[in-house]
Amino acid sequence: MSKLEQKIEKLEFKKKLEKLYILNQKNVNKINDNLIKIVADPGLLLHAYGSIQANKRSLTPRISSKDTINEFNPSLLNKISKQIKEETYKWKNRKQRMIPKPGVKKERPLEIPTFTDELVQESIRIILTAIYEPVFQSIESNHGFRPKRSTHSALNQILMYSQGMEHALEGDVTSAYNPVNHKKLLKLLKKKISDKKLLKLIEIGLKTNIYFEKKTIVNLVDTPQGAILSPILFNIYMHEFDLEIEKIKKELGERNKKENRKANTIMRKTNTTRVRLKGRKNRLDSIKKEKHFDIRKFRKLLKQIEKDKKLQLTLPSKNKTKQLLKISYCRYADDWILFTNLRKTEIEILKKRLTKWLKDELKFKLDQDKTYITNLKKNKAKFLGFTLFTHKKNISKVKHKTDRVFRKRSNERLFVGIDHDRIKSRMIGLQMVNHKYQPRHVGLYCNLKPWDIITKFSQKLIGFLNYYYSHLTYPSDLSAYYYILRHACLKTLSHRMKMSTSKIQKIYGDKMYIKKTVRMIDSKIDTYTIKEAYVKFPRYLEAMDAVGNRLALEKENKRKMKEEKISAQNLIEEATPTLIDPLSTVNIMIAAPLEQF
Repeated sequence: MSKLEQKIEKLEFKKKLEKLYILNQKNVNKINDNLIKIVADPGLLLHAYGSIQANKRSLTPRISSKDTINEFNPSLLNKISKQIKEETYKWKNRKQRMIPKPGVKKERPLEIPTFTDELVQESIRIILTAIYEPVFQSIESNHGFRPKRSTHSALNQILMYSQGMEHALEGDVTSAYNPVNHKKLLKLLKKKISDKKLLKLIEIGLKTNIYFEKKTIVNLVDTPQGAILSPILFNIYMHEFDLEIEKIKKELGERNKKENRKANTIMRKTNTTRVRLKGRKNRLDSIKKEKHFDIRKFRKLLKQIEKDKKLQLTLPSKNKTKQLLKISYCRYADDWILFTNLRKTEIEILKKRLTKWLKDELKFKLDQDKTYITNLKKNKAKFLGFTLFTHKKNISKVKHKTDRVFRKRSNERLFVGIDHDRIKSRMIGLQMVNHKYQPRHVGLYCNLKPWDIITKFSQKLIGFLNYYYSHLTYPSDLSAYYYILRHACLKTLSHRMKMSTSKIQKIYGDKMYIKKTVRMIDSKIDTYTIKEAYVKFPRYLEAMDAVGNRLALEKENKRKMKEEKISAQNLIEEATPTLIDPLSTVNIMIAAPLEQF
């Protein structure tokens, strides 16, 4: 197949994909047919091959030593395409191995499919993303393993819609991937897909056996951890739970109407009066010049201002017996959190209802050890490595234009912190700290060269700051972890070079700065140039400023993009991660944000 033919085939499948996405966007309930032809399209399979090739896991050893991406040839695409169309494609057994869970003395299974199976899975995943992304967008409560969504977008949603809530219900599904019911999953797929050939291909793929410790295990119920197709299938399965939460929200809306609950009006009335009277007070000079100025009336208004100020300080910001009942819900893969202003007794009833619904409808069990009802004023809710909480009273000082300082009170603002327990357990697992949380050398890095040791630690620091800096209420909380990483780096260098940390600092300085010459190869002219390169462990303020400036630049770029018109091509690129970074999140367990820390 020539390069020109490959480009033509890629363009053809992209047009089909665009059409599929736009049709489903216009009609969320659309039933799709004749999809197997797109799955078997050689252009799509070629694109899937490019996506897999770009990922590091493509060279992972599988059941057979011959089954690698290196064995690929163009004729294989036509062979797979023909087999899919004729329904003769056979899924192979999946290799399984146990890998340790970070921070916990447990292991979890990771399943590795064959290369050809990965190719077909990636092709199916692209089609399912184009069909189901408009469905997920209709609710927008799930942020796990979706294009243009992340842990940060989940946190943005929480901060936008969960202000003023008093309680949080934290939920976690026990062994989420293992108990996925195949019959239920296929029933859900049939709501949007009527192509029997594609449904049959997915069904057989789900039931492929597992090869573990030189034994073949029959697989009846699960979606394989490590498979490319698993995250999108799990999102489709858990979307039913998202719909159930929407149903509960509607029930609360009806209850608000029945009980005549309205938005707070007490504070609004006093605010309106104060603004009106303050305006008249500011226009005192102009009013005095009027012919029919009534000084008695104006003095009466000034007294009313003072009276309203005193009244406002005594009034509660909310009339709790008549306030609107609300629920704010957010999910990232199998972790979800629900914020509400319901009473604790009502939340306990809601928890029992959701536990029963998950068990009856999706055959899932809520992990009771990880499912809590948290009073945000007394304790902290934990979600995606962050803590969420409120203060009983938050008093801040505000400086006016006249240089006068006022005290401003707000009772129920949502604060964001670091989940210290989670980070510390990860650090113990990576041997960066001992059990007293004191920095120590990392044994895995002791055999590396000083250049590579500093590179490793500086990468971890920047990754850590990138994840937390943008959303923390108090970014200064990061300084403790900077200290741990810096001293772990020093102790690792000290252990490697058999010197004291003070001597290491004398050699490399405070920034741990190393220079070296690097050969830069130019593939176009088959020559290389020698250039100087350097690596360093940045100082705390320097690192914080660099991350802050990068985030500010990203924010400005996003603002400019919003002002521009979005074409149909941009929409399809947003909806299909394959056109951007198809394998950025392959596995729910491996791609968890703090796993790489």
